[in-house]
Formats: sequence, C-alpha cells, structure tokens
Amino acid sequence: MITTSREGAKAQEPKPVLKDGVVYSSDNGMMICSKCAGQSALFTGRDISGQKVRRQTAADAKAWFAFFGKPLKCERGCTEARA
Repeated sequence: MITTSREGAKAQEPKPVLKDGVVYSSDNGMMICSKCAGQSALFTGRDISGQKVRRQTAADAKAWFAFFGKPLKCERGCTEARA
C-alpha cells in the first residue's frame, strides 16, 4: 500500500518495524519473526488483535533453553534467538 500525506506529495512505501533475525512473542504466546509474522505485526509491531509484540532477549533465549532444553525459535523454525 502506498501512502501520501497530501495531494502531490511523493508516495512512500511503508517500512517493516520487525527486524530480521529476531524472535518476538505475540499476545497468545506464539513466537514469530519478521519472515513468518503477519502483515499487521510486520509493519506496525502489533499482532492482529492489536497487542504489541515483544522482542525476545538473550536472557529469554537462555531461560528458554534451560527450561525446555532446546533453542528458542519462531513457530515455523526460520529464526532462532541467540543466547
């Protein structure tokens, strides 16, 4: 979608707010990344229900591994959080 702020202004493409190579959690606990996030989350930082997605930190990844014994990855497995 192309947006303009006023008539005759240059068209501007929206930019994703989610970063590549980062795992985020959405409101239902689903782990997502920029590749498997929906368009709402990708461009607004909020999931389809309007809740802000939360970036998973290195400490989160470390705690995940300690608890589950496996790396923290997004739901589709395309991105892994680093501890």
